[in-house]
Amino acid sequence: MEISQFRWTSNSGWETPPALTSAANLVLAFSDSNYFRDPRCYQDLRRMFPSAHIVGCSSSGSVCGTKISDDDIVVTAVCFKRGSVRMISGQQEASGIVPVLTDELEVGD
Repeated sequence: MEISQFRWTSNSGWETPPALTSAANLVLAFSDSNYFRDPRCYQDLRRMFPSAHIVGCSSSGSVCGTKISDDDIVVTAVCFKRGSVRMISGQQEASGIVPVLTDELEVGD
């Protein structure tokens, strides 16, 4: 497994993405920046990571390496040497969606 991180800031834009971008299976993006809500942000990530599942989450601060920052986007790209990544989504409700999602994952295996 290879993992790398890089950032976007309003002053500098995107840092140079790591070499593994085209091979990444999973991309995790965390942000408290308004740009994170802009469709162009996802479009940028999709261009950089054409084959990856991209998952984003708002945060009240981002961690990149050993530094904590605000008003930026921190991207963690993961490239698994073995295995695959599958993604499903759902809304958590009082009725309990977790068993349904678990069943959905098992059907695909």
